[in-house]
Amino acid sequence: MTEADLAADRVITEGLRAERPDDPILSEESQWTAGAHPLARVTGIWCVDPLDGTEAFIDPIRRGYAVQIARLERASEGGLWRPVVGVVYEPATDELFAAAPDVGVIFERGGVRTALAQPTGLRRVVTSSRAPLRLRQALFARGYADAGTLRSVGVKVGHLLKGHAEIYPGPPALAYWDLAAPQAILEAAGGTVSDAAGAPPSYHFERGLTAPTMGGPTLMTYGVDHAQVLADLQAIGRELEERARPA
Repeated sequence: MTEADLAADRVITEGLRAERPDDPILSEESQWTAGAHPLARVTGIWCVDPLDGTEAFIDPIRRGYAVQIARLERASEGGLWRPVVGVVYEPATDELFAAAPDVGVIFERGGVRTALAQPTGLRRVVTSSRAPLRLRQALFARGYADAGTLRSVGVKVGHLLKGHAEIYPGPPALAYWDLAAPQAILEAAGGTVSDAAGAPPSYHFERGLTAPTMGGPTLMTYGVDHAQVLADLQAIGRELEERARPA
């Protein structure tokens, strides 16, 4: 955490509280801020990562930090929520992605509206800089191409939408504030986000906020056969588990 994380958190959360006082806010830095009503009566929850990829902000050699803001709404009566509005802004490149219902995805570079890349059918993989080398090597051995490593989920999803990659295998235990805004944007653009079993990520708030994280890995794709990539990752997982077993 840096002073920049905290300063960004103050600006964003204070702005949201002023404009949407009824809505709770979940932020990485200030955690949970209740809204004006009990959660059962709330229609939307804001999820904020004031500076996703802080390591890249500190170290200019690493690329990938962004401001991420999402609004989640109820997905069902069973206590699930889903991101429907998302904003990801990468200050280093002055690039903004935003998505909302009935609007689709807006992409601006330097304040100029720019078209999203058209799917190419290639199978290029961008990963976190922390992704295990054995996973990357296993993907490349199956014919996937290396699109590099980046920090920040939002920056990697932007990499997909700008046509630099098609596949991002996310790590286990992504926090809600890591995934929500990028998921809203990628899905609005026609991409797919799932957990390791192929189901949509589940956001729960009624169960408490002691660990607002996904239970396992995620997969994000744009313009490729999501089911086939998922099947390959599942097969790689089984292979790696087999190798790790004692002889």
